[in-house]
Amino acid sequence: MEALLARVCYRQFNLNPDILANVLLGLTSELSVIRECALKTLEIMCSGDRCTLDPPYKSFLKKLLKRREELAMDGEQLSLVMFTVFSYDRNSKLLGNVLADLVNKINREDTPEYVAAGLLDILKLLDDEDIFVQVVGRGVRILKRTASSGSLDVFESRLLKSLVARINPNTSRNLTRDDRCREFVHMALQNHLPLRCFERKHVSTSILMIEAISEELFATFSEAHAAEIIKLVVEAATLSQNPETNSAAGKLFKGLKLDVSLVLDILESMKVPHRNRNEKRKSRASLVPTDSVFSSTEWKCGVTLLELLQNKKQFINKVRLIPKLFEILKFCLDFEEQSGVEYVKQMILSLLFNCCVSMEGKPEKDSSIAPSTFKVELIVQCIRATQNPQTHHHALLLLAHVAHLVPDQVLHNMMEIFTFMGSSIVRHDDVYSIQIISKIIETIIPTLAMEKSGKKEEKVVPILKIFSDVIMDVPEHRRIPLYTKLIETLGATEHLWMFLGVLLESDVMKGGKKADLDSSKKRHKVESTDSQNFSKRLEIGMNIAREFEPRVVMETCNQLLQYIMELPVQIETKEDRMEVDITDNAIFSVASHTNKELRHYRYSTSAFVAALIRSTEIINKIALLDEKETDAMRIYYRELIVSSLAYINVVAKIVEKARSENDQRELNYWEVALTKCYEILDGIVSLLAPMMMITVFGGLLKHRLLIIRMRVIDIFNKKLQYEQSYFDESHHPKLLDLLGPLLALVRGILTEENVVGSHSARYKIAQEAYLSFKHLSKLLAHKYPAEFKTVLTGLVEELHDYKKDPNSSRLASLILCIGEVSVNVGAHSIPFLPKYIPMLTKFVAIQVQKDEPFDILTSSIVTSILKIVDSLSRFLSPYLKSIIVGIAKLHAKLGDSQDPRLTNISNRLAQIWEKLGSNVPLRLLIPAIEDSYSTVVKDGSLVAIGPLMKLLSNSFNSIQTSEFNTLQSELADFFLSALQFRCDNSSSAKFLPQSVDIAEEHVIKAFVVLILKLSESTFRPLYYKVFEWANRDTSTNDRAITFFNLSSHVAEALKHLFVLFASELITNAARLLDATNAAKTTDGEDLFFPVPSKNVTLIRYILRTLFSILVHDNQNFINSVRFDTLLQPIVDQMENTLVFEDNEIRGLVVNCLAQMAVAVADDTLWRQLNHQVLLKTRNNDPEIRLFALEACTELARKIGENFAPLLPETIPFLAELLEDENQAVEKAVQKTVREVEKVTGEPLHKYL
Repeated sequence: MEALLARVCYRQFNLNPDILANVLLGLTSELSVIRECALKTLEIMCSGDRCTLDPPYKSFLKKLLKRREELAMDGEQLSLVMFTVFSYDRNSKLLGNVLADLVNKINREDTPEYVAAGLLDILKLLDDEDIFVQVVGRGVRILKRTASSGSLDVFESRLLKSLVARINPNTSRNLTRDDRCREFVHMALQNHLPLRCFERKHVSTSILMIEAISEELFATFSEAHAAEIIKLVVEAATLSQNPETNSAAGKLFKGLKLDVSLVLDILESMKVPHRNRNEKRKSRASLVPTDSVFSSTEWKCGVTLLELLQNKKQFINKVRLIPKLFEILKFCLDFEEQSGVEYVKQMILSLLFNCCVSMEGKPEKDSSIAPSTFKVELIVQCIRATQNPQTHHHALLLLAHVAHLVPDQVLHNMMEIFTFMGSSIVRHDDVYSIQIISKIIETIIPTLAMEKSGKKEEKVVPILKIFSDVIMDVPEHRRIPLYTKLIETLGATEHLWMFLGVLLESDVMKGGKKADLDSSKKRHKVESTDSQNFSKRLEIGMNIAREFEPRVVMETCNQLLQYIMELPVQIETKEDRMEVDITDNAIFSVASHTNKELRHYRYSTSAFVAALIRSTEIINKIALLDEKETDAMRIYYRELIVSSLAYINVVAKIVEKARSENDQRELNYWEVALTKCYEILDGIVSLLAPMMMITVFGGLLKHRLLIIRMRVIDIFNKKLQYEQSYFDESHHPKLLDLLGPLLALVRGILTEENVVGSHSARYKIAQEAYLSFKHLSKLLAHKYPAEFKTVLTGLVEELHDYKKDPNSSRLASLILCIGEVSVNVGAHSIPFLPKYIPMLTKFVAIQVQKDEPFDILTSSIVTSILKIVDSLSRFLSPYLKSIIVGIAKLHAKLGDSQDPRLTNISNRLAQIWEKLGSNVPLRLLIPAIEDSYSTVVKDGSLVAIGPLMKLLSNSFNSIQTSEFNTLQSELADFFLSALQFRCDNSSSAKFLPQSVDIAEEHVIKAFVVLILKLSESTFRPLYYKVFEWANRDTSTNDRAITFFNLSSHVAEALKHLFVLFASELITNAARLLDATNAAKTTDGEDLFFPVPSKNVTLIRYILRTLFSILVHDNQNFINSVRFDTLLQPIVDQMENTLVFEDNEIRGLVVNCLAQMAVAVADDTLWRQLNHQVLLKTRNNDPEIRLFALEACTELARKIGENFAPLLPETIPFLAELLEDENQAVEKAVQKTVREVEKVTGEPLHKYL
């Protein structure tokens, strides 16, 4: 190469543009060798002696060679060097000629494409509009050729790329001035063939051209040229199959601040229906667009433009876009089949929405939109004409936004909007749907506020009916927030009651709770029912209402009550229903419902109001109000109370009318309705603040309807009873002011005139008033006793006048009230005790005489006496006897009943005894008990002795030794007098023996309770006094029975301690055992008692006493002397025919003999005892032999192995008995043998 270059140097030649171009292209080579050769070529050309270079070229080459190192290093440096060379010497004529030659070379048709592309790339940094204008023709030629050939080679692609790259704001003048430039731009935008010179795939000239149009460049275009460019870009994005074209167009539109007027023609062209050119006949139907429109380029371009514009935020003259969009929207809606234009409608709606949003809050001139611009009916038609949810969403969003701009249009179409919402979108459970609904409610609903009240109701009610009808279809977790928002937006104070009213009407029409239950059965499910038996729909309504403030709820309830008051009592039957103008603007249209539905609606509404007022959530909300808010609630309470009373009056009159006409069906309905009215009033009054409660209570005490009086007193009583902190000291003066009206009420209620209510209602009111006195006295009497003394005076007068209008329930309440007030007043009530205590005891005496004494009156008397005894026992001494006698007889009447209904009164009677025994001093109580004992005996009420003795026993629980010493003589005399009862009535037929035994048993038990409280030193003289009394000569021997009965109980109670006092008993007991033994008496001698049963009773008590002594003898009390004294009398009882049939005595005899053996623990005495028992086995009477065998067996069992020494003597007797003729004896012997063998371990059969 160097040699070749050297030879060239000797030749003379001109450096023409063709040669220069080729050499320059060598400098751009990626191969350094080629670049080096090109540089050497240039050096040789420039430095040869025979160089004939023109001055421009010579200067140009010198400048290039100055940058030799850069050019040799990188082929990309040439374009930069060229820029440097020509930029710094732009005004040089010499260099200008070189540049012109290179440009001409590019534009010449004979220049190969690779050369032209390379040269244009070398000059790429020379941003000269003249260069672009000169070379653009070659680009036009390429584009024209490719339009027919359909392909581009690499160099053509490079050249086109370089040309497009030269389009910028600096060259923009020529784009409109020069036809070739304009032609190139147009052709480039229309050329979608892929270029082959890019790393990027699928790049076309149109894409490059779109990307070259920057915001700065676009701003230099005239309006006409800009519109032309926009149209071409849209066409390119539409017609190109390359998705990159659409993407590039999108970026272009996003960056441009686009004047809307530039695109109006494209949008306008969408509206031209595509008709068949051969179609001559034009009819009206031909004006309806057909699906053929979709294939037209105009339609497609319009769709593409909408896609490019729908998310664009910045427009100029955007006001002009809105009417055009509505025109296109109308054109879309004219299609018979809407599915093909859904996408277009969605884009139009979205673009309209964006335009509205972007113009709001801006002061520009173009931000003011004329109301006539908006066509709300078209938006609504979009909703109605399709089932596409996406179209619905866009339309509803736009509607929500334009509502405040064109409220009249929105109001005109409001029903269609909400009908659609109710039928579809509210059922959707997605966040987007909920946001749209919320937006519509926030924007469309407030337009109703601009309406006059009458017209507003006409428009609101139908909307509320739509929402009430679909309430069950709204997703459950969206339901409460959605409906709460709806009502808040409408205005809860004015419209919550309307919503609830239409909801109640809807529930009535759909069957209410019954329909819910039927539906549940069909689904085989059991749904829980609340206490009010509301349907699911009304439960939801209740929950919605609870979301609002208490004042709103109270106002709502008031409005609902007033509304149902305005409804007719019944609907007149229409003969021709078709003539009735049924409108949907009424909450409950009387014209379109039956009488049954009206009744159901009225009942449901009143029940709903009652439940809402009494609901826990509302009560809790009211409780959380501060003092100022609570005070503000008074006006709402007052209005609601007035309305409820007015409604009660209306219903009460209807009830009276139905009762007078004897219309049972109507009466039943209206009585139930009246009950609901009372529940409403109850609920309101229970919500009142204390001062207002007192005021209302005082006012309603004089209401003509007795049932209202009763209800309000009942609520007042519950406040006093269950809410202790409800009334504080600041309310006490006002509460005291109620005492007078209450007392006047109870004194005059039975005779009051001009009131509505039954006689039984009067009694109930009096009873409720008594209960109020009880609660008030509990709260106030300790601080204000004087006021309650006045009350007590009036109550006692009422008690004395009870016979004027006797009623047991009222009398019971009065007695309870007197007792409670007396207790609460305390010592100040002492002067009143003589006035009513005798009457209480008189009532008790009357009640005792009844067959069924334990009624409410008896319970009240007992309760009142209990309270008085508990608090005023020290002041009751004058009345103790009468109280004790009456309560004792009640006790006796109650007996040991296990009836659970009598548990309370039984407990209270027991508490009276406990209080008397613990609170009344013994010095007062014992004389009262003695007098009471005498009275009940005199009255023949022996059953009352038991309760009396129980009271006496209770009084001993806290007795002290010193107190006993004081009362010892008195107590001893009383017990001896009581124990004398058997003797005094032994020959009388007044009392049955069993009754005498029972009475004596109670006295003895009281005596035992006493002695258990005594010490040995105090017990001994008392017991010996009884012993002396028993042995004292009397006309009868019955004292012996009483004494040993008492001794057996004392022995059992004192156990081993009694042995210390038993020495005097042994001889007496042995003597009496013989005296009562029928086997030891001869024909001339009588038994101790002529009546056999008394002898048996005495034997029983003696043996019980002896057995207790023997069992608890741990001090060798039974010595040989006492053993000898007792042995024969006890053993001889085996022959006493009186006791053969008495199993208890038989057992006592056997056990006493066995226990004697244990007590003495002496084998000599054992032999004696065993021998005496064995002797009885030889008696001729088989019963006696069996008796003896029982004793022998028990003896062996008791002393166990120690019985072995007694066997030699025992065996002969047993052997004899084995041969006894009586089979029962023979079997008994065998049993005895087995038992003896078991305890001694000795086999006896070998001896038998």
